[in-house]
Amino acid sequence: MRQLYPGSLVSIIRADVVIRAGWARRSLGYGYQPDFFAEIWRPGEPSQVIPIAAKGNHNRRPATSYTQLAAGSAHADSMVIGAPDETPGLLLSTQLSPEGPLTIHALHARGKGDLLETPDRPACRLNDPAEQKNLPLGIRVSKDHVEPGFHLMPRHFRWFQQVLARTAAAGVAAFAGDAMVAARYLTERQRNGDRGDSIAHAAAGSVRDAGYGLLGMDFVGTDHVFRLNNKRVEAFSGVETGLFDLLSAEGGGVEEYRKAIFAQRGNWPQETWDESWGGPVSVQDDGTVLAIRALPTCDH
Repeated sequence: MRQLYPGSLVSIIRADVVIRAGWARRSLGYGYQPDFFAEIWRPGEPSQVIPIAAKGNHNRRPATSYTQLAAGSAHADSMVIGAPDETPGLLLSTQLSPEGPLTIHALHARGKGDLLETPDRPACRLNDPAEQKNLPLGIRVSKDHVEPGFHLMPRHFRWFQQVLARTAAAGVAAFAGDAMVAARYLTERQRNGDRGDSIAHAAAGSVRDAGYGLLGMDFVGTDHVFRLNNKRVEAFSGVETGLFDLLSAEGGGVEEYRKAIFAQRGNWPQETWDESWGGPVSVQDDGTVLAIRALPTCDH
């Protein structure tokens, strides 16, 4: 995605959380939706959005992946941006054979309906709370024909870009273990679901109570200790401290946070091992970090 869109940042955002801001799915009766949205963005400019369907399998032959790609097209096609038949899509099937390497099968359907451009509307204010909408369900193919799915009309492009940015910011805060900050950037239905079920995030139940210096930078977040093949392992997930300060600022700081990570693009540490930490470290374009290390075995 970075190669296809040089000069922009790419955010991968959970589609089900984004969709909840605009559509109440309990009455849909249609089980297809994208797994993620790829938002390609630059500060102050309209975003491009690509629905993504991602599956995986452990089979030795690629035939299962071909079937998954075919099934995934229904999920990606359930989201239409602007005019029908113009929304691009990205289909992925990860094949992890017990006897061979990891193989990712990918299909990218290009389209021209992915730009959230609204020339007649003011610039999107990302720090303002996003309105929760109840958009009509269904894709209007023609005046008299509606198919199941989600149809984003141009008059809602500016709102959708706001929801994408704020949902991505909520994901960063949740990854750092701060559910209270994450909740600031979500609508009520995004926080609580259609039936009161809160969103599931790997770190949503964590507490932001840890900080580490990694690869020469300071990060704040949360850590967990678990067992892997009878080994005690510690995992730390967090975000660069200055960026978290922007997100946790009173009134929200999504615009400031996005400007900061855009200015930092290409300058994050490229190393994958931190000697003082004692394990692998991965820093992403959004300022998040995942660090893992083995812990000494306790003798009893």
